[in-house]
Amino acid sequence: MKLYKNFDIEDRFPRTMTIGNFDGLHIGHKKLIEESISIAKSFNQKSSVLTFFYTYCEYE
Repeated sequence: MKLYKNFDIEDRFPRTMTIGNFDGLHIGHKKLIEESISIAKSFNQKSSVLTFFYTYCEYE
């Protein structure tokens, strides 16, 4: 796993991306990520997760 703190990603390749506020890895999040991996494999792509450091509640 690689952790990027900005969008200046060096390795550019086709990827499937799951975007969300993953505030923990519970069953629902795990299912979404597993589905993203499955879809990525079917297209011969890498799978990525884009999450956010802060929750939306912290901006209100």
